[in-house]
Amino acid sequence: MCEKIACDMCMTEVEDCSTYTPDHDMLNQTRPDPYKLGSLMVCDASEDEYWTTSGRFKVGDDEHQPEEQRVGCPCYDGEDCRRLAVQEGKLDFAQDRICGVLIKKDMPSGESDQKCTQWVAKNVPNSQGRDMDLCSTRFN
Repeated sequence: MCEKIACDMCMTEVEDCSTYTPDHDMLNQTRPDPYKLGSLMVCDASEDEYWTTSGRFKVGDDEHQPEEQRVGCPCYDGEDCRRLAVQEGKLDFAQDRICGVLIKKDMPSGESDQKCTQWVAKNVPNSQGRDMDLCSTRFN
């Protein structure tokens, strides 16, 4: 995820981390399938909801529409909505920890895919291997 955010920062030429929000198009907007944790059914938010939200939230609240529509999730089909799990948004992490560190690096101007890919490869550590055409495929 750090690589996606770094590419997005480079391609959009971010200058101020406090106003940065990751591009919705590069994040998966599909909510994952629910799963059981003991007797509780857990229904996590989408990648997009996590990375573009600051603080605590519940899936389906006023800021995270549509309402819960996954079968088995609390609040589905008129069930008790109080049992929805509280999620922790990662926007603050993206702004402070990822953007805050990378903004200090010498980011290329000109927002070309190749320049940004090279910049990300140089500045973002990744032990799992790296797609060397990362920034040109960031919205796939």
